[in-house]
Amino acid sequence: MANPNPKGLAIRLWQVADRASESEDFGLKLCEKCHTENSSFFVNLGDSMKDSQKFRDEFAEVNSKLNVLRDMMEEIQMKEAQINVQLEDLKRLSNEVETIKQSSSSEFAEVEHVKKWCDLFAKKVDLMANDIKSVASSVASTDSKINIFNEKNARKNNIIVFNLVENSHFSKAKDKEIMSGLFKALLPGTDISKDIRLI
Repeated sequence: MANPNPKGLAIRLWQVADRASESEDFGLKLCEKCHTENSSFFVNLGDSMKDSQKFRDEFAEVNSKLNVLRDMMEEIQMKEAQINVQLEDLKRLSNEVETIKQSSSSEFAEVEHVKKWCDLFAKKVDLMANDIKSVASSVASTDSKINIFNEKNARKNNIIVFNLVENSHFSKAKDKEIMSGLFKALLPGTDISKDIRLI
């Protein structure tokens, strides 16, 4: 059975009911006409209030329900406090995500900036590599021309003295062979290698 001494609102209702049952009109101070017209109602109300055990049980039930409601309110307030804490955590997390997002955006912009410089540097390196290849090719070509020029200068006297025909397919070995043949024809039986050195 519920608490026979209800607290809170139930006690206040019980006190009001006790005071109201002391007078015929239950403390409403009705005029004679209203009192006469509603007399049957007041009689029924008085009869029901005379059954004090039933009245106490009803108040105890009301009090029990109020206690349940109070417990539910406390639980709701507790859950509301938990929700507020979670909301604060979510706000903090949202702020952290926003900060990370801004930081990432800044870092991404910096990476893009560095990438642009790297691309520009790579293009410059490619241009320099092409220039170096061009210079190397030019040097090789010049070296080849110098070698040809030096070889022509080395053979110049032979060409002038012996009227040798110059062509693009000359070689030192062939020139030596021709010169040896000429000297042997001019000086038969003489070993010219002791007196003349062919270059």
